[in-house]
Amino acid sequence: MNEIENNPLLEAALDAVLDAIEDTPTTEAPVTWEFNSENPETPQSTEETTTTEESTTNIEEVPMEETTTVAVEETPVEETSSIPNMIENLNACLAELETVGATSSRRFHNSLWFETINSLHISLIGVGGIGSHTAFCLGRLCPRILKLHDPDKVEEVNMAGQLFTSTDIGRYKSEALAELIRKTTDTWVRAFTYPVTRDSRYVFDETNIMVCGLDNMEARKDCWEIFKENQNTQLFIDGRLSLENLQIFCILKNDTEAYKEYEEKWLFPSSEAIEAPCGAKQTTFTAALIGALITNLVINYATNQALKLEVRPLPFYTSYDASILSLKTEYLCQ
Repeated sequence: MNEIENNPLLEAALDAVLDAIEDTPTTEAPVTWEFNSENPETPQSTEETTTTEESTTNIEEVPMEETTTVAVEETPVEETSSIPNMIENLNACLAELETVGATSSRRFHNSLWFETINSLHISLIGVGGIGSHTAFCLGRLCPRILKLHDPDKVEEVNMAGQLFTSTDIGRYKSEALAELIRKTTDTWVRAFTYPVTRDSRYVFDETNIMVCGLDNMEARKDCWEIFKENQNTQLFIDGRLSLENLQIFCILKNDTEAYKEYEEKWLFPSSEAIEAPCGAKQTTFTAALIGALITNLVINYATNQALKLEVRPLPFYTSYDASILSLKTEYLCQ
């Protein structure tokens, strides 16, 4: 039942069935007239009725045998909620369901990457400043399934840079964000409210792309190990954000050079990370920007997969400094 509640198209299909069944009129059985050959002018009905002149005239025109049975049926009245209409409505809903994102993807469904995106399972770990904006952008692409992982609840302080409203305060971030995405896209989205650890790696068995929007290095290390162990996960994206700066690491499966660079240089202990002051941690515009850039990387990956060629770049490192409007990308030498 949860899958129906979480999917507006399935809900519409079910409503169509129930409405049609409730509105379908019950049809009475046709009246059957039996005539006795000895007295053809006296019809005997299975229901109490009177004989009209029209009925007598019709009887005389019919060649009589020993016993003749004539079924007189009323002309069916056309109903807008008939069973055929119910089936037609249901088929329309199911046809729309088969094409993921049929409505919200209308503006870009002819893109090179669209069908590939439709087949992808994307998992997003951490849906705060980085993750909430990234999830909203990814949801608009209509992936096959979008999974949101975050054990935290929305607080008033989150209003400054995260994609939540005051009515979300006290709710789990993943559940509040999943509701927003369901209201604005056709994407199938699931919310998880427990922390991601190496023990929960089975949850990512079908994940094709893993995106980290975390704020601590220990959790990043767990996600990184899950990515390396899971053969289905082909792309790992790690986003990092401060007040006016952002960093993104993009790593393909089995890219040994990228593995080495990331582990040796960028997976340092949390104690070595620079802690920003409480009032200088996050802004909405940089959070929205990192969400857009991460989504751009996912699109480039999907395009390359669709064409089976590396025609779009996937830089190992992307950085942005808002103070000087400087966007940089770096590639590792192969």
